Amino acid sequence: TRAAANSAPNTFDFTNQSNVAIDGAERTSANTVTIAGLNTGTSLNVSVSGGTYSKNGGAYTSANTTTTNDDTFKLRHNSSTNFSTSVTTTLTVGTGTGSFVTTTVAQDTTPNAFTLQNVTNAGLSTVYQSVAKQVTDITGTVTVSVSGDGSPQVQIGSGSWTSGPTTITNNYYINARLTSSASNSTAHTATVTVGTYSSTFVVTTVAASGGSSGGTSGGSGTYGVEVYDTDGTTTVLSPSTRYVNFM
Repeated sequence: TRAAANSAPNTFDFTNQSNVAIDGAERTSANTVTIAGLNTGTSLNVSVSGGTYSKNGGAYTSANTTTTNDDTFKLRHNSSTNFSTSVTTTLTVGTGTGSFVTTTVAQDTTPNAFTLQNVTNAGLSTVYQSVAKQVTDITGTVTVSVSGDGSPQVQIGSGSWTSGPTTITNNYYINARLTSSASNSTAHTATVTVGTYSSTFVVTTVAASGGSSGGTSGGSGTYGVEVYDTDGTTTVLSPSTRYVNFM
């Protein structure tokens, strides 16, 4: 009586790799599997999908072959060039299978916190822009959007102003601008979103003049002198200002 031929070897598998760089580089399974559990004289067909194999240390190939006990195999493929993407190579031995999977690193779309400098005592119906801030600690190309009052726009690096959406990559500078309100003591706010992080740029118009004495009144019209304070506030002085007191 002859024993029935095996249709598959003992269970085998390959060690997966995670957080792989998105360089599309060639990746080889760290472990080698050894075919075992076949009856003496049993030979099984071998095929591979999604990559190549090396049998008994030989050259990598995708051609079909056969195997018996004690043959060794490793797998190889090129990892993805996209974030959070898996590539799988499967070796089929008879009815048994084992796979080698590489998964690329997830994209970081949350930059380090940055603050856009607000403007106070702004002139009416005037375009104001923030001080450009560098965007750091992101990977790949990240989406940028802007919304809010006063027809807000953003600028990436030295590029054109746009109402978006647009994109940014690591270490580039971002700037925002908007048109101030046509009413006194009124704030216009632009919300700039980079990936999962948002920052606001607020421009508040000067209070209506009259009813007080002393000091320097806020500016009006479409021109004047802007004085930036270290606390992030801005005072707009009218063209008729004769002096400025520094406290």
